[in-house]
Amino acid sequence: MERIREKIIRALSGRKLSYWKLLKEVSSPLVEVVQTLKDLLEKGEVIWDEEEKVLYLKEEGEEVPSFQCPACLGKGRVIKGEFEKAFLKYMEIAQNRPPSIPEYDQGFILPEDLVHKAILMHEKCDLENRKILILGDDDLFSIYVGLVGKCEKITVVEIDERLVNFINEVSSTEKLEIEVFPYDLSNPLPQQLKNSFDVFVSEPPESLEGFICFLTRGKEGLKERGSGYIGLTTLESTYEKWGEIQKWCLNNGFVITDILKNFSRYWERVQDWEKFYSHFRMLKELPFNPGPVDEDWYTSDLLRIERITPRKLQSQDLYMDEETWATPLSFSHGD
Repeated sequence: MERIREKIIRALSGRKLSYWKLLKEVSSPLVEVVQTLKDLLEKGEVIWDEEEKVLYLKEEGEEVPSFQCPACLGKGRVIKGEFEKAFLKYMEIAQNRPPSIPEYDQGFILPEDLVHKAILMHEKCDLENRKILILGDDDLFSIYVGLVGKCEKITVVEIDERLVNFINEVSSTEKLEIEVFPYDLSNPLPQQLKNSFDVFVSEPPESLEGFICFLTRGKEGLKERGSGYIGLTTLESTYEKWGEIQKWCLNNGFVITDILKNFSRYWERVQDWEKFYSHFRMLKELPFNPGPVDEDWYTSDLLRIERITPRKLQSQDLYMDEETWATPLSFSHGD
């Protein structure tokens, strides 16, 4: 866990951070962060200030500057035009959403990041005139893309009756024509939903079994060629788990086309999750009380996957195959 140690030292160099801000900076598996932090505290390399509720280095060091764009926060896009108009309406509607509950592992993404996901889908030709399947919708993504108005069809599969009723009500009021199925995704998709969609969208559970279950439902819903947008963290998923998920993708005819780091931030302070934090194993393992949440620390990476038809590529030599159309032919012959 030497790399985790280096990340913690770098994050704390020249400054004091709350535990929650440190998690945001380090963005690594919680099980490894907590273990490494305990070791650093025991060795006296990191100090916990109980009064200020901050961590800092015994040897202060110099602060490492951030190179992230403050305007787009690394997303490389801005919200404007019809996407901004839909965003403002969405914000009005979302004020009355049902609160998140832990029974279904719910938690919703910051609205701005939801918009950026829709913009990315639009850029990838995965929104306009597409049939979209949303697997679980505590983010109310169906309502936002419905307000944008580019999709041919929007279908939601959701287990929480409160969300089912809310989406149905908004869809009727705003004339969005969203189709909602109250359904438990631990079971195979209903027959009428199989092989019917161009794109699926989901923020699956972080357990390996749960994640692959949701991926499987997405695969069931797609047509022969299609794509998926899924959120996966490095907080609750080690690279070993990432490897298993990548194996599933390859074994099931998918390739990962995009990975956008820390793309989605979860709205911790708004969701009132703090009353559930005492049940988190993370906090039971910490040797201190980290205090109130002062950062939206839980983030997930956005993955885009695309279904392909595997075929064998014919290579001519080290430099040329049937797809190298921008490599000079003479390069292959040594001219």
